Amino acid sequence: CRTLAVVAAPHRDGPGLDAGGVAVFSRLADAWDDGIWLVAPDAAAGDRFGTSVATDGERIIVGAIGDDDFGEKSGSAWVFRQIDGVWQAESKLLPPHGAAREWFGHAVAIDGNQVLVGAPRASPQGTSSGAVWAFALEQEAWTPTSAVPAIDGRSGDWFGFALVIDGAHALVGSPGRDVLGDGVELEDVGDGVLLSRLGRRWRSERREQIDWRDTVRLRGSSVAISKRAIVLGHLPVEDGPVVPGEVRVVSRP
Repeated sequence: CRTLAVVAAPHRDGPGLDAGGVAVFSRLADAWDDGIWLVAPDAAAGDRFGTSVATDGERIIVGAIGDDDFGEKSGSAWVFRQIDGVWQAESKLLPPHGAAREWFGHAVAIDGNQVLVGAPRASPQGTSSGAVWAFALEQEAWTPTSAVPAIDGRSGDWFGFALVIDGAHALVGSPGRDVLGDGVELEDVGDGVLLSRLGRRWRSERREQIDWRDTVRLRGSSVAISKRAIVLGHLPVEDGPVVPGEVRVVSRP
């Protein structure tokens, strides 16, 4: 039985300053191997390959928000597959219509032949409202199947900042979401959006929120999901106020 550990290093210099890399370790029996480094085949300075990582044991997907195929920091994601014991690049994922500074690849998730990639600074519903792209493995090729905007998305939501898949459902973090409480709009409280898949297409189902009276904001900057609950995590923001990290759990109906 093989167990993988995938460790991101988006600021690793390697092919260039902040080109990034991902270390992959395998455990056989009672020992971990020495690991290998994965880098993007088209690695360049500033790509930040390893911004996000996910694996289902068969494949590894890696986000690189600094890639510039569609302009500065438009972003990309790479899928790797192990063939004859060697991890090899299988496909580069790009949105059909990308733009500069969308940060495509800030979050990634994979489950078998389904991949989701978040672009929290995309602007389909207003500036930095965010979007998620869905890809499916069809006839040995990764094909974009749908662009998934948030239900009632707005500017500054940062939908797609975090992602996780659980079968035909997924949870997407939206840490910039403003919440109305007692007639006052509270900025950046954040929440999560539950997605569901029918066939090859994903759609937004509903929002999952924490009581707005709690003071900690930016919920949805990390997410997790199970059959019984969803988890919305708060991460302190770089150069922001000194506040503790926090995790809140919401029961799934």
